[in-house]
Amino acid sequence: MRAIWPGRFDVATCFMCRSEIAQGAMCPTCQATAKGHPEGPECLLTASDYAALQNLLSRGSDLHPLLRAAVRRKAAFARVMFPRDLPVGVVTLNSVVTYQLDDGPLATRILAVDQPYYPALPLASAVGVGLIGLRELEEARIQTEQGDEHLLRVVSVPYQPPPGITNPYARAKFVWLEANGSASVVPLVRRERRYEYQAGPDDDPGPSAA
Repeated sequence: MRAIWPGRFDVATCFMCRSEIAQGAMCPTCQATAKGHPEGPECLLTASDYAALQNLLSRGSDLHPLLRAAVRRKAAFARVMFPRDLPVGVVTLNSVVTYQLDDGPLATRILAVDQPYYPALPLASAVGVGLIGLRELEEARIQTEQGDEHLLRVVSVPYQPPPGITNPYARAKFVWLEANGSASVVPLVRRERRYEYQAGPDDDPGPSAA
């Protein structure tokens, strides 16, 4: 968790916020230690989830400093797992998740990257970074870009994409639409029915019947 400065044995650099700290001390900026994050539950990530967090850090100055610190904290203390070994109920990218901020109303969204439209919840947000890697019924403290602190609670994970699935966001959106009783689901069903009809027996008697 700490990188030792070359030639100096009394000073270290915190990997998350890059603050200069005394060797063996707790970081005064992000309150992190080499033993793990003292404020939140264990974070479980797939390799794709971890890579997505690293991609956020590569944005440089485009990422708000408070959000950057949250991403570094999440990545530094995460346990990266194979998708097939990930427990059920963990929030991953393209999961449908129901969550609550403080005592506010429940919200159900799809945690996603590069999906700007509702019901997508961008990973590049305080709530998105806070949710990824948490399990159902777990809580974590988050800080918005405005500096406000909130208690974030994972109420449920109705859908977690299985390993190797193609177009996971589209599958997650179908689940979200179905759960919300949206009429947008109907065209999908109709397309499937048309496909089944076209794949059936050929009813055309052909030229011989003429």
